[in-house]
Amino acid sequence: MTRRNIYILCGIVALLLIIMAAGLIGGCTSMILPRSPSHAELARVSKTRFHVSIGVEKDENPLYSDRLVQALRRTGLFSRVEKLEDLPHADLVARVNRHIYGTATLPILTGLSLGFIPTVVSEEWGEVFTLHANNKGGSSVTIDFTYRGATVLGWVAGFLNISSDRTSTDPRKTQRFYQAFASVICTQESDIRRLIE
Repeated sequence: MTRRNIYILCGIVALLLIIMAAGLIGGCTSMILPRSPSHAELARVSKTRFHVSIGVEKDENPLYSDRLVQALRRTGLFSRVEKLEDLPHADLVARVNRHIYGTATLPILTGLSLGFIPTVVSEEWGEVFTLHANNKGGSSVTIDFTYRGATVLGWVAGFLNISSDRTSTDPRKTQRFYQAFASVICTQESDIRRLIE
């Protein structure tokens, strides 16, 4: 083996180590974040407050209703958000309309290639629920905050996470997710206020 070949081999090994290190530092998973709200949307969110309590009905799978309680709290738009059984006289009742969950996948090629061959799956994120007045018939308001994007598993995810539109953690743990969620709720402000009149 010539000296030149040894240098080339060392360069390739060094490059692979850099790629692996970048993947480890940036995480081996890259998930899409919702669209970033505009300055006008963020201003509207900061000015909007609903001085009402919300009780979230227990879903057939409590994971989804518990997640909705946390999501509504994190928006900061409502005075109080609890499970309905803990707040039976809430002003408004929220009900989960649709279960949104990730895509089950086995990253076999990614595992066998030690992360060099990425696995890419399309996933949906968000919350879909209905608000209605407690103990009253009448109208309801449906809030549909959903978005889709590719989740990437493998070393390339570390490089993708450099983008401000991606994250290595669950998007529900990011401030941007709740800003976008609050912005969608604010688009229904007049309808929500009619429920509490």
